[in-house]
Amino acid sequence: MPPREGKDGRDRGGACLDVWTRGLTFIPRHTDDYRLIYFHIGTRLFALGMSSFQYLDVLDEGPERKQLSWCHLPKPPFCAYCAVAHAVHHDKQTIFVSFGLLYPDSTYSFHMTEDGRSSEWKHVGDWILPFHGRGYFDPNLNTWIGLSMYGDERGHIFSCQLEPATTGHRPDVKHGHEYLLSRNPGEEHVGATLVCMGRESKYCLVESVAIYYSKREADYMLKQESRYVRYMFRLTTFSLEYNENGDIPTGHSQRVRYYFAPKNVTSFACKSPVAFFI
Repeated sequence: MPPREGKDGRDRGGACLDVWTRGLTFIPRHTDDYRLIYFHIGTRLFALGMSSFQYLDVLDEGPERKQLSWCHLPKPPFCAYCAVAHAVHHDKQTIFVSFGLLYPDSTYSFHMTEDGRSSEWKHVGDWILPFHGRGYFDPNLNTWIGLSMYGDERGHIFSCQLEPATTGHRPDVKHGHEYLLSRNPGEEHVGATLVCMGRESKYCLVESVAIYYSKREADYMLKQESRYVRYMFRLTTFSLEYNENGDIPTGHSQRVRYYFAPKNVTSFACKSPVAFFI
């Protein structure tokens, strides 16, 4: 997230990392910076906010390059705060956003052409994508992959076909039978994010967990203990492939590792861990 303005009122902007070129581009600060949903199509970085929808061409380079600035697009007909899932169609032009929980389930789409022309938001149907957060198109499996965090399927991988969604019909959904979140009773779940690790159907589930422990403040205070919390990131990497029943299990490909989070990290930051693959 780009930082706020400095005390002198100037826009400090922020740095944008291109995971393909591994280069940094400095971009202007976004005007609507609360619970933004970021995604990219080609060289454009899109930001869906509480009351705005904008894009920035981060690779608009050349001798006559103008100063980077956010371009406004039609505002969404829903509150982005209540968005539960989003995905970019593999045509690289269509965006799907689902919202629900506090509002009736509904999914909208937005089409963006290569020449930069945009359409209006379109109501697709009264259903939501079965993901939590972002869904990824897997070209090897020819399906969309995402993580469910709701109901009995919480912590399971979901797959669905978005082609029917372009016609307004609810997509066919399949869910994996393996539970991928921590089962350790000493670890309290805080948040989780699914990350696609490039190609070959490899993924990483980044789960933030809280571990509580007690500590005596002083030797003479034997009966008084303070309760502390330490956050850790539980990374589960796995590969997906179809089996004979048409399901997509992780099989024996799961690998789990733990990493300590910085000591000053907050629970708010751990509720929606941000991660990307380089």
